[in-house]
Amino acid sequence: MAAPKSMVLVTKEELIALIKSANAKEPSGVEKFVLWTTKWSPNQLKNITDAIGTVQSIVAVFGTFGAAVSTAKALLEMIGILEAEDPFADLRRQVDALKKDLREGLKKIEDKEKVDKRTAWAFAMSQAAVALSNFRNAPGSQDYQKGVKDAFALVQKALFEMLNKQYIEDFNTELPVAADIAFFQKGYGYPPANYTDPPNHWVPYASSPMMTRSVADPAQRSINFFQFNREADPEDRYNEQDLKARIWDPSYYLDLVPTGIAYYLSLLAAMEPAYRATAHNRLDLVTLAKLLKDFVDTWRNSLLVTNVGNFLPPNAYQDKTSFFHPYGNPYLPAKTLGIPLGVVDPVSGLMFFNPVWNEGFVFDENYLVTNTTAAAAIAQQAITSALVAIENSCGIATLRGVQTKLEALAEYGLYGSAFSRPERVKKLAPDNSGQRALLAPMIQFAPETIELGEIGVRAGKPGKQYRAHRFYDPNGKCFRLPMVRRMFTSGIQLGYHLVFTVDGSALPHRVPLTAFNSPGHPGHNDNPLPQAPEGFNLVSEDATVYDVVQTAHYSEEDEERFERGEFRIDKQRLFLNPRSGRIALHVDIDFELDLDDPSVPYIAFANVRILNIDPSPNDAFIVHVAAFETADTSFRSYASTELIEEVKEISASDITIHFVPTYLVAEPTYFEDRFAGLAVIDKSILEVMQAPDVDSMPWLRGGGNPKWRNRDLAMETTLTMHTFKRLAIQNPKLMAAVVARFQPPLIVQRKP
Repeated sequence: MAAPKSMVLVTKEELIALIKSANAKEPSGVEKFVLWTTKWSPNQLKNITDAIGTVQSIVAVFGTFGAAVSTAKALLEMIGILEAEDPFADLRRQVDALKKDLREGLKKIEDKEKVDKRTAWAFAMSQAAVALSNFRNAPGSQDYQKGVKDAFALVQKALFEMLNKQYIEDFNTELPVAADIAFFQKGYGYPPANYTDPPNHWVPYASSPMMTRSVADPAQRSINFFQFNREADPEDRYNEQDLKARIWDPSYYLDLVPTGIAYYLSLLAAMEPAYRATAHNRLDLVTLAKLLKDFVDTWRNSLLVTNVGNFLPPNAYQDKTSFFHPYGNPYLPAKTLGIPLGVVDPVSGLMFFNPVWNEGFVFDENYLVTNTTAAAAIAQQAITSALVAIENSCGIATLRGVQTKLEALAEYGLYGSAFSRPERVKKLAPDNSGQRALLAPMIQFAPETIELGEIGVRAGKPGKQYRAHRFYDPNGKCFRLPMVRRMFTSGIQLGYHLVFTVDGSALPHRVPLTAFNSPGHPGHNDNPLPQAPEGFNLVSEDATVYDVVQTAHYSEEDEERFERGEFRIDKQRLFLNPRSGRIALHVDIDFELDLDDPSVPYIAFANVRILNIDPSPNDAFIVHVAAFETADTSFRSYASTELIEEVKEISASDITIHFVPTYLVAEPTYFEDRFAGLAVIDKSILEVMQAPDVDSMPWLRGGGNPKWRNRDLAMETTLTMHTFKRLAIQNPKLMAAVVARFQPPLIVQRKP
């Protein structure tokens, strides 16, 4: 089938390239269709899908950036929309050319005025690009900040004009009204330069009942783009019907919708980086997300599909088409053994189409289809596959991804803070300066010996003494907590506080950092941050303390990796013998915010420094620090699709900090024998009990938290030993027999 000059054949490779832009799978079940494009070339179509994909990536960044960036400038650079080369330039020129041709073809003044609005909308986007570029270069400039606000107003106005809905009689529903224009057939490559018989262009078939919209509501399916007339000359058919029907086609501003979304969010973030938590412009954002959903739904519902039942109607008397309702192509019913079948996207111009479809047809001697039901099912399945392929290749699926992510940006708080996550824990000098160069050196004591007790017995080494060196670490620990400073536009200060809890102690210590307030609230002022809290002591008489034995000395880097939760095979650290004991700490907190930073920081930091003030510290312990944020939250409950908005406190994040004032570095055989002894104990317990009450590694099954792994391992070992001893008392003969199977021969160490 030769492609007329007004239609371009799309190869399978080009189709796959389009679908990859939407991160979709290669289509199946469309092999019998020919893929044409009647508006843009395959490369131009890819410009559309690539641009929408770029915007989808930009929108996704806004849902994840959090405290990874601390200044407004870094935020915009991270988005990537402000590259030196405009990523939307080619697409804009492409759609400008389409708009010019469309305007020249339209006759009604109101239609010409409608497409002329593209000029104002495109101007808004250009103003946004200029404003963002200026702001990135000098975010502290008041003139450039005003430019951002002015550009935001222009872009928001343009988006609402492009997406606002209105009832349209021709479509019997509310639709984005800007796309309601006259059906200009030349805009869709019709009439083609070369005619085929039967026609292989979709326009001659674009009337009900031959084709309908793919919308679910039957009352909205009917179309009348082209009145079927088999006898008329093709040129006459065009002249008689051009511009008489109405069509929903936003192609003359299709580039500006996703581009506008990208600029809208970038400008909003420049004005109010924490807009998700302060609810600044949230109502308009929610409205915009709903309008974009309606736009995408309307585009999907505007796909035209063959009405299979019109050509292969159900027959109550016999599974055979009727002479009075021929199955063939209406333009050549006596000569074509097949029906016109396909799916068309009038917006992009893509169509999967076959004017003589006969897949699975069985004919009798009179060339009637004798398996109407089966043939109709095959045709309908092909339509379904083509619908999916069209959605994934014309931009619908990608733009729906943009809409979904945009909708999610109106929500905040259900999954914690997007900004406040403690940075990694570091060592702190005992003078509380926080300077790494001033860290106190480790102190090594005289050698000593340790035993494994019952575990050593089960390893076959009862009473064995292991050499070890004790080290003393006088240094403390410190970390930084990112916090949102008072916002630029809304004037809102988010609330933050920390809760310190020593493992095993029942009394937490709450430390307010900032209080949530906005203009008009008590205590509101224009300060970027309030005063930092005073230092305090944290003392507990009933904390859980531990002995610590290690395979090697820990460097400063090793300590940081340990606090990050990295498991070290080469340098193991064991928390042993959990028990109650006394701990004493001093905590200092100060705020860090560089107001002279030309990049305009919107993230401040609470610097938290913790020192051990016990005069004779020997035992290790764990401190849990939880951060809470008070924000203007917004989320959906499981029972409702409506957003629930309220200012409330949310759990932002938490960390555990391990204090090890002293630890022993034991010889390798200590760890080898300990492992062997525990293996014997575990095997023995499993042999005696089919379901032992020892929960190994509970954090791996949702029973615990990785931050508490060292505590849980210590508790697990203690519980294992209790279980082993209890079973030995309850079943002494059985336990003795089982242990004998696994335990190696006893080797009694003789004292020199």
